[in-house]
Amino acid sequence: MLKDLIYEQTWTMVGYTYVNFSVRHNDCWTSQTDLEYYDTLLNLEFSSFNALKADRLAVIRKRKEESKRMIKLAMENDRSVIEYEFSNLAGSNKSNVYLISMIQQADEPLISKLKSMGAIILNANVRNGVEHYDILHRSRGRSEINRILSNDTKIKVIGLNFKTLNEKEVYKVISRNVSDILMTEKEQSLLRKAKELGYFESPKRVNLDEFAKELNISKMYVSLSIRKILKKIYNLI
Repeated sequence: MLKDLIYEQTWTMVGYTYVNFSVRHNDCWTSQTDLEYYDTLLNLEFSSFNALKADRLAVIRKRKEESKRMIKLAMENDRSVIEYEFSNLAGSNKSNVYLISMIQQADEPLISKLKSMGAIILNANVRNGVEHYDILHRSRGRSEINRILSNDTKIKVIGLNFKTLNEKEVYKVISRNVSDILMTEKEQSLLRKAKELGYFESPKRVNLDEFAKELNISKMYVSLSIRKILKKIYNLI
């Protein structure tokens, strides 16, 4: 259903605009997470008692006890969270995967305000204490989105982009969760730099020695890091 919706609104775009934005949300549980925390929204339900139930899949690159403490600290410091529970789905000494379910007062979360204005949520995730959203909205709603983001004094907008959704953007939206879960911030930064310098082009605009020199790191480190990234992608196939 979502696939059909994206396809229709990508190529015909019947009055829709793609909006991508990031915010820091003070006093929200998301502000209590750090760069070792990444999650994505799985499910969202509104009840008749002014409550919002959300299920999120979180990857925390910490030991189990440390990651559990982070979740508890984040939830218990957000007064809009009525109750919560979480389950450890998988883990190791380096990272753990959790299913987090929470019930919040419906008028508090930013995502509630987006839904109330008719936005279609494509992606909603938290990374490094920052909330990231990909949404579709009627083109005439640009001023409404700006109003919601600017009227809330607890929200600091880090990035806000209005775009026409094309094939390239669709692929980015669909793959973003996978890349964020698979790769650390350092690995993503390395890939972005490689793309910027033309390391993956054919022929290459820079070789491995030049790439390493540009980053002021060893050639061996770059080589091993890229191999590690490619192995992660290979394991998905």
